[in-house]
Amino acid sequence: MGSVEVKFGINYVPKRKAIGDADKLYTYIDLALPVDVTPFTLKGHVGHTTGKDSIDSGPQGRYLDYSVGAGLSWGMLTSGLS
Repeated sequence: MGSVEVKFGINYVPKRKAIGDADKLYTYIDLALPVDVTPFTLKGHVGHTTGKDSIDSGPQGRYLDYSVGAGLSWGMLTSGLS
């Protein structure tokens, strides 16, 4: 196995009527682990949103999203499945 790539992110949106009249905060972490001697990379993602009264959030104003997948690189072609 290769070395793990880690990416942390934070996105903030100030209060606006178009998004439920409340501040929104989205934090996430992405992981990528290249599999040695192959063109494959294993990938994972976890994100968390907070923000009251959002149409896409739960009753507490927050939700969790995640994905698990793999990527394939061959020449200039890159594809993935998650």
